[in-house]
Amino acid sequence: MLESRLKQIYVQDKKTSGFLACSSDLVNSTQYKRDYPDLWPDRIVHFLMYTKYALRTVGFDFIKFIGDEVMLFLPFGEEVDKASVALESTDSSSLESPGTSRRSIAFNPTLGGGAHPTSSPHRIKVKMTLGEVTNAKVFNPYYDGTYDLIGKDVDRIARIKEMGHEDLVIVDEGFYRALSENGPAFAEALAELRWRQKFKGIDEEVRFYGKPLR
Repeated sequence: MLESRLKQIYVQDKKTSGFLACSSDLVNSTQYKRDYPDLWPDRIVHFLMYTKYALRTVGFDFIKFIGDEVMLFLPFGEEVDKASVALESTDSSSLESPGTSRRSIAFNPTLGGGAHPTSSPHRIKVKMTLGEVTNAKVFNPYYDGTYDLIGKDVDRIARIKEMGHEDLVIVDEGFYRALSENGPAFAEALAELRWRQKFKGIDEEVRFYGKPLR
C-alpha cells in the first residue's frame, strides 16, 4: 500500500528522451577545504552555479547538484535534430577547441596562460560526461516544480561517469553517433580514447568514448 502511494505521488507515467550531462569535479577540493576553510564554500558554489548556467544556455534543464557535480538534461522535441543538438552541446561545454573548454579556463587560469603554476594543489579540473537517455521515467520530488529521471540509461551514464578522470570528456554510444553525423572530424575527435566494458547491473557491454580537454 505504501509503495503504491509513493508511486502515485512521486513518479509520473510520463517518459522522456534527451541528452544527459554530468559535470564535475573540483580536483583537490579536500586539500583546498583544509587550507582555505573560509573560501572553500564560495569556491564550491561558484563552480556549481557557473557550470549550471553554462549548460542552460544551450537548453539543458537543471536537475540537481550532487556534491561538487551538476546534473542537467536536454529533452528532445518531437522533431529533434540530434546531430545539431549534440554539436551545440559540445560547442558550449567541452569540445569547442582542440585544447581546452571555456569552463576549464574560467576555473583554471593555468590553462589560459595565468600566473598560477600547473603544480598548484588548488587547480580546478573538469570531468564531463554526456549520454543519450531514451524513455526515462520522470520523477517529481515534493511537487516543487523540479524533476529527476529514473531508468537504465541514467544508470548507464552514471556508471561510465565514474570511469573518467579530470580534464576529460566522456560520451556514450548514443551521443557519439549523434555527434558523428556532423562529419568525420567529429568522430575522429573522440577516437583517441575508446572503451568497452561490462558494468554491474547492466546486461549488455557498454561502449563509450573519451577526449582529453588539454
